Amino acid sequence: MYIDKLHIICHFDFKGINNKDEKLFFFASDISIYLLKSDKYSYILQILAFSIPFFVLNTILLSILNGQKQIREYIILTIMLGMVSLVLVTYLSVHYAVEGALIAYVANQSVVLFVTLF
Repeated sequence: MYIDKLHIICHFDFKGINNKDEKLFFFASDISIYLLKSDKYSYILQILAFSIPFFVLNTILLSILNGQKQIREYIILTIMLGMVSLVLVTYLSVHYAVEGALIAYVANQSVVLFVTLF
């Protein structure tokens, strides 16, 4: 089952995703100034650009589980992902305030991808 997932991941084409990620990464400062009227959070947009492919992979893997009618694994994994997200957001919010909460929400999919793979 996991070998099939990795086989699909290895043959997935990310050309369209990387192009948009590059724009978000390199223009993060301009986007931050336009949206937030400050350059202070531009690094969070760069983290978001880095995590978009992980978000896509996580969604693909969950869709594969759902499509293969492995509902029990899908439900267990969804609950585990919710718990990991809760812990990550809570921890970073408490220790790093607003910036920690933003980083947690942006980097969340990168972290939960590893939970999905294992």
